[in-house]
Amino acid sequence: MPARVSWIPLLGVLLAGCGSPPPEVAQLQHAVVARAASVNVGTSVAFRFAGRRGAGDVQVYRLPGLVPADWRFNAPSLVAASVVGFDGDDDELLVLTPDHDLVAVDLGGGPPRTVDSNVALATLGPRGTAVLALQDSTIAAMNGRKATEVGTAHGAITGLWGTNGSRVVIEVRSDSGHWLEQVQSSAQKPERRRIPDGPVDVARWGDAAAVATDSGIAVLDLLHPGADEFIRLAETPLTAIFSPAGNRIYAATADGHLVVLDRFDRSVISKLTLPGPARALRNGPYGRVLLARPRTGDSAWVASMIDDRPVQTISTAWDDDLPAVAPDGTIVTRVGKDVIALSADSLKTVGRVAGGASDRWLTAPWDPRRPPLVVAETAARSTAAAAQQPGTRMYVQVSSTSNPSWANNLAGDLRQAGLKATVLAPADSDQMYRVVIGPYATREEAEATGRKLGMPFWIYTQTPPAAPTP
Repeated sequence: MPARVSWIPLLGVLLAGCGSPPPEVAQLQHAVVARAASVNVGTSVAFRFAGRRGAGDVQVYRLPGLVPADWRFNAPSLVAASVVGFDGDDDELLVLTPDHDLVAVDLGGGPPRTVDSNVALATLGPRGTAVLALQDSTIAAMNGRKATEVGTAHGAITGLWGTNGSRVVIEVRSDSGHWLEQVQSSAQKPERRRIPDGPVDVARWGDAAAVATDSGIAVLDLLHPGADEFIRLAETPLTAIFSPAGNRIYAATADGHLVVLDRFDRSVISKLTLPGPARALRNGPYGRVLLARPRTGDSAWVASMIDDRPVQTISTAWDDDLPAVAPDGTIVTRVGKDVIALSADSLKTVGRVAGGASDRWLTAPWDPRRPPLVVAETAARSTAAAAQQPGTRMYVQVSSTSNPSWANNLAGDLRQAGLKATVLAPADSDQMYRVVIGPYATREEAEATGRKLGMPFWIYTQTPPAAPTP
């Protein structure tokens, strides 16, 4: 049986819009994925929003131990009915209230603000842009701090996805059938495509959709009409989702298997045995772990997608927000009235928040020790100062390690994928080897590249050494 693999998210940008993976991606498939579990994602936290217990401030807990951080966002009247996501570019948390208001919580400071009202559904696109479906079937997308109308859905909206751009993909059902619609501008007619009945998922970058039918997976090419495919399966799929990079499709079958499919050549890569049939699948953010929801009972099955560990079972209730796999691999879930954190490797309990089950939760890569507003101000000052020094270089840093071989191997893999990667050696023994992409002349250019990677990154400013004192 072939080894189970999944690519780290930066490969999603290489695959977006491609009918088949380029040759260099195949070279990365084993080399990069073998180190996916070691990706340095920085600090992971869990945000806690007041839910059924009533309004209250936003709190944050450090992972993996769910240790309360000395930080909270003052929002005494905020109640979260559901959590939309974390926009890392603008350092905002987005939540839906019971009154159907979409509220943005600016982690840099300032009171919560209402983005739009009468919101039925909301989600984040791959670049952190919020897209909304209003209760009157209007579709809107964030443009700066405002939501701008981009079109109207023709039916009951049952699914919503952002894309790599201004397109919005909508799943709708009406008396005439089951449809996928793509809207981009209120001045353009939506592209409407009839699809088979069955659960639907759209790839992270909005270039493909998968529909689980009674005999296999229909794969729709959303960028090239007429290039659709059908992957016939011996077992009936109950649901299917794309991997975070979009190169794999995971299908849970009625016979209790998790089938891993290559999206491009339609082959079966591997087949995992689950304890039973699953009715829903949920990805971890970096493709290392996949969660499956059993057809019956309050539990979750945890499948590792980067090694051959057996599928494990944890006891938990399911909801829109939890269980969830945090960026560092910690699994955060509800057990009774509490919220607990489980180790990514052993699934042992490593943290607990008593009484937290009644609230809403969101895991994200964020460091509460240095709020983003302070980081932004510091970066602006350092960038302005650096701009005055000839020879200053800006890099996109994707990892740091004390192992030079690991750093050089990762940089080599990134170069094979067409990225201008290198390793910056430490200046002294207290520093690390930095795996970087660049250099760039300005911070803006570096940040533009970083946002396309689909993985955590830092901007590293390298200034020339000071001239010796005469």
